Amino acid sequence: MTFDANEFLKGLTRQLELCDRLAEVEEAQKKTFESGEPDMDRLLKVVEKKQQLMQEWATIDQELVAAREAWPGEREKIDPELAAEIESAAGETRDRLKAILSMEEEQQGLLDKLRGGMADRIRQAQQRKRVLNAYGKKPGQGGSRFYD
Repeated sequence: MTFDANEFLKGLTRQLELCDRLAEVEEAQKKTFESGEPDMDRLLKVVEKKQQLMQEWATIDQELVAAREAWPGEREKIDPELAAEIESAAGETRDRLKAILSMEEEQQGLLDKLRGGMADRIRQAQQRKRVLNAYGKKPGQGGSRFYD
């Protein structure tokens, strides 16, 4: 395969566009998590969209493998302006990916908080049930064996 700098730049540009779309999906996911009680249908749609974008990314990345490997040796052989554009696109892609990963880590923290909050509510409900059972009252029943 011969190295085509223009095709390499097109692939990098497509990845930059995917980065923008991934950032939008990350933002939608963040809003879903921040709502406190995430809408599971909405969250599922966000996750499905993210998977679709990641599949697109993998396809483009696979197409660029040979060009990435050839780039160090080809960089000096092409027009300096085109080489600068490629370097800029690669750097921008790297920076945007770092930002997306940072957003993902932040959302993992939000998800952990949601899980913790849910676990606390479950523990509280279990504790209330144990207390009610200890006094002979079943949840949803009126009265108590001590007040008959």
